[in-house]
Amino acid sequence: MSRMTIKDIAQIAKVSPGTVSRVLNNKARGHMKLETKKRILEIIKELNYKPNLAARTLRKRQSKIVMVFVPDILNPFFTMVIRGIENAFMPKEYSLILFDANWDVRCNEKGYLKKLQKRHMSGLIDGIIVGGFGIDVKPLLDPQWKHIPTVLITNDFNVEGFDIIMSDDYHGAYEAVQHLVELGHRRIAHIGGLKHPKLTRGTEERRRGYCDCLRNFKIENREEYIVEDNYWMEDGYKAMNKLLRLKESPTAVFVASDFAAFGTIRAIVEAGLNVPEDISVVGFDDIVLSRLFVPSLTTVSQPIYKIGAKAASLLFKRINSPNPKKKEKVIFRPRLTIRESTTRPKKG
Repeated sequence: MSRMTIKDIAQIAKVSPGTVSRVLNNKARGHMKLETKKRILEIIKELNYKPNLAARTLRKRQSKIVMVFVPDILNPFFTMVIRGIENAFMPKEYSLILFDANWDVRCNEKGYLKKLQKRHMSGLIDGIIVGGFGIDVKPLLDPQWKHIPTVLITNDFNVEGFDIIMSDDYHGAYEAVQHLVELGHRRIAHIGGLKHPKLTRGTEERRRGYCDCLRNFKIENREEYIVEDNYWMEDGYKAMNKLLRLKESPTAVFVASDFAAFGTIRAIVEAGLNVPEDISVVGFDDIVLSRLFVPSLTTVSQPIYKIGAKAASLLFKRINSPNPKKKEKVIFRPRLTIRESTTRPKKG
């Protein structure tokens, strides 16, 4: 049996193929009688008609597929970003293809971005969202890339030439440290992440917010109180153990990610100390586990889902209007969420 076509549906419904097409593309409002639309939908359902997506792609030059390129799909931050992207595209009948760079600083040397470019030129994808945390985006400035709708999620204020979604890491970090200062802490450490210079600018921005806050409150910035490793639990665990071995250990710690903060708290508890009575801990991101952890984590809350949804909205706009006069830059301001892991330092 041959595949049912729009023309077949039109013949049965006694309408033109264009009328059937408008119903399938949800563009029938104001163009036809309600009973005509209802009759066409009933025939489509009765015959279990499914549009030929390959033919639609060739005809419209759109695949209805978007590539999402992230540094680490296991990180709950990027999982929530992806959910925001997916839910924003779902009503528009778009599908996602995910690419996980796994924090590989050599991803461009291996030609990953070049492969994405070829997929677009072949009509396999309509656009790309790049989670530019730790990814060298210079190849995206190549003139051959300019015709590809691309949205960059980044934390680098110096990136130009793209539609950009970003979060203000500096002010988020500053607010976290200010909270600890206002509680009365003076020995405040910082556990950062991603020491590799080719990786995320967010590490630098969060450290800068930490250092500037201490300086503005005239608190000594002690070099031994800054430990940088990575964003995972084991990294926070190792870093906190290093801080606990100091002759004068900190009474509070600002950690560059919630995951690392969980490891930080474990190290404190294993040392026979309590959070927050002995050492206060502040994280960064506000992933779902932060409010379920014991103690619940005081953290810098990023609108993670909204970041993904906004990136999707902007990319959809670019797919349908590919040559804007001006690129857009959307900056989300994080806010501090105070929970159980911070309190005033002990006296004496």
